[in-house]
Amino acid sequence: MSDFDAQLFSDKQGVLSNTRVEPRLLPQVPQITLWLLGDDFPRSSVSEEEYLQAMASPPYWAFCWGGGQALAKYLYEHPDLVENKRVVDFGAGSGVVSIAAMLQGGSAALAVDCDPKALVAVENNAKLNNVRVATTGEMPSLDKLSAGWDMIFAADICYEELGLDWLESYVNDSVVLGGPELVLADSRYSDLQETMPGLKKVARYRVRTFPDLDEAEQFDWVTIYRTVK
Repeated sequence: MSDFDAQLFSDKQGVLSNTRVEPRLLPQVPQITLWLLGDDFPRSSVSEEEYLQAMASPPYWAFCWGGGQALAKYLYEHPDLVENKRVVDFGAGSGVVSIAAMLQGGSAALAVDCDPKALVAVENNAKLNNVRVATTGEMPSLDKLSAGWDMIFAADICYEELGLDWLESYVNDSVVLGGPELVLADSRYSDLQETMPGLKKVARYRVRTFPDLDEAEQFDWVTIYRTVK
């Protein structure tokens, strides 16, 4: 077991027996390597108790979800978005977007996630890619974002009501009060601009979660939105 495995899996809460992560190149963004679960997880039969624990506290950071990989790909296609910019990665998970931003010339990155283990994953993934990413468990206020940061990125945050509510609030407030531009990647909603006029659809990618969770093919399509200036 690596030091990273020990940090994340020592209490076995929310993960499966014999769970391990390993460095893996991303299919759509091979410039980035992340500590992720292998294709053969889980490596033992799963008890009902373990299954319930995993569902209560899923290790989201042990996967590179479609939205995160698509947004990282978008940054590689549009490096001007992050070059010499200070960026915030909201709902960071594995930290793939923060890492992509730094590899593409960002001056600073802050990964935000409410899961303390995700922040450990971000720190280890940043080291793996030889970049520095700061971490926090709480999103800065709009005033602090406006004063200290240039861009906000968010991927796959709309599957929970809390994330969707934050998005709607930020889009509305930033239109009125100003604030850093937001770039969003989402596989659940392909028409967010209809309910949030402050968003504009700018790209679409076909990307599967890695390692593959055998999700429905409809979730392979990730839409990229940007706030309207």
